[in-house]
Amino acid sequence: MKATALFAFAALCSPLATAQDSLAPVAGSAMTAEDAQAVVAEFAQFMEDIISSLEKVTDTTSAEEAVAVLQSIKPRAAALQAKLDNLSSADPEVQAAVFPQVIAVLMGSAERFEKALSNLQSNNFFNCESLRELISELNTQNNM
Repeated sequence: MKATALFAFAALCSPLATAQDSLAPVAGSAMTAEDAQAVVAEFAQFMEDIISSLEKVTDTTSAEEAVAVLQSIKPRAAALQAKLDNLSSADPEVQAAVFPQVIAVLMGSAERFEKALSNLQSNNFFNCESLRELISELNTQNNM
């Protein structure tokens, strides 16, 4: 399972790879550099919320709390996905500036996430079946 769950949550970032390959402005683009930076900041906070919730798990109670946090974060993913998708409508200069930042957030989060996930796995998800199922669900979505 390793860090694939990170990429499941971050799968909302998947259009970035193809969008970065075609740095072409879209007619009537409304995405400003400030808007793009706000999206990157929101993405960074999204990832921090996910990872910090998993890092706090030390027992069954905190595992159940993490599930509640992660479930509350899921609705934000769709809105954030739309914003990340909209980055491809920014001017090429804006895209060139922000895409590496998004990738840096993702890569910077990977080690912390993998460590938190390893802790969960080695502790049998602290006997929290709902956390195990949520992580499994994320991995299944990622592998589709």
